[in-house]
Amino acid sequence: LDNEGDVRPQRRQLPSLDHVLISLRETGEYALLNIDEKLTLSLWLCDQAMETPTARSLLSMRQDHLKQLAKDEDKSSKDDQKIEKELKSRLNNCTNREAREKVLEEKKSHEESKKQRFVKYFQDKERSAMRIEPIGFDRFYNRYWVINLLVETAGWVLVEHASTGQ
Repeated sequence: LDNEGDVRPQRRQLPSLDHVLISLRETGEYALLNIDEKLTLSLWLCDQAMETPTARSLLSMRQDHLKQLAKDEDKSSKDDQKIEKELKSRLNNCTNREAREKVLEEKKSHEESKKQRFVKYFQDKERSAMRIEPIGFDRFYNRYWVINLLVETAGWVLVEHASTGQ
């Protein structure tokens, strides 16, 4: 295939890590590095961070937490079905108005607690979720990902190069 229909601009090759480290040693200041050198250094640091046992452990913990949330929600959903079935049965068997109102109040209370549990479940799931889609692309079609391993931290921004997939 020829590149006639390709609208992507030509990509500059990023400098090697060795070149960046030499530049950093010579200047002694990160701020004096050009943007390509900073990007190369940031990519290398992100790769190093993701390879640590701590990062792998945190990702594993996050996955385990999500699985437990799903399991708990499934159990709660089954319990809700039993409670709703029981309340419906009690409502159908009510003979006087006072008993009927009491059962309706219990049903309303149950619905409210169910709604609160759903809200909490989705908030917990959102906090623990790992992004499976990039947050965006730049003009060179590089993908940008946010990895937030801990709820209290801002997380990391990772760049996946379009040409290499790394």
